[in-house]
Amino acid sequence: MTRVHQGSLAALWGMLALALALVGAPAHAACPALPARHLSAVDAGAFAVAVESALAARSAKVAIVFRVGLPPGDMPKDMLFSHGGLWVRADDAGASYSTFNLYQGDGRRLPCDRSDLVEDTPQGFFTGSVTPPRAAVLIPTDAMQARLLALLHSPAYAALHNPAYSLMANPFERRHQNCTDFLLRLVVAARLDITDVDRIDAAIRREFKPTDVKLNPLVRTFGAVIDGRLALDDQHGAIRTASFTSLADYMHAKGLLADTLSFP
Repeated sequence: MTRVHQGSLAALWGMLALALALVGAPAHAACPALPARHLSAVDAGAFAVAVESALAARSAKVAIVFRVGLPPGDMPKDMLFSHGGLWVRADDAGASYSTFNLYQGDGRRLPCDRSDLVEDTPQGFFTGSVTPPRAAVLIPTDAMQARLLALLHSPAYAALHNPAYSLMANPFERRHQNCTDFLLRLVVAARLDITDVDRIDAAIRREFKPTDVKLNPLVRTFGAVIDGRLALDDQHGAIRTASFTSLADYMHAKGLLADTLSFP
């Protein structure tokens, strides 16, 4: 099991407490946010074009792209990439992609502890990135790309979404979900050509090695009080979640990867 050593996540408690103190906690307040400098729309667009061009050069019809949404010093190494989504090429002739995402609520349109499935542009995808931007890409095999594309355009895509959001969702349970947990379920469903959630759960428990996160005891005890996105009521003992690293390891072990890319 991948180990995330206890590091700056301990500082998350203090920063989230500060964020909450600054914004207050009315029913429809924006979600507490860690201080960070994010990409401008222009810079996000330029970075997105670089990723799109690289994917098109490799004739990727479907890719799994992750971005850094928090300052690197605020997250353990294996949790660096805080958001991932499916990128789908619009046509074989161009370098234009659409992105399909599980986005957490912003506290206004949707509560912070809920999520929604959103189709976005690559520029919009990277607007949530911190500076300097970084991205990691998993390019599935051609066969896996075709299966993921078919799943995306089927009722099973929405059916595999659980809107109860947690940053540390346990992939061995269905109580909460985050973007990487959702991607994991799509990958398992596509690989095994199944949509039954019980069979998907069984395959994940049998085959997937999650990331093991060590949290500061204060964060573990009071995190959900500060921010509903830190719900840990699906965790028992060790805190386990799906991350870019554990998803990449799983896909590599199952022979589902054709290539991996990193930017810059």
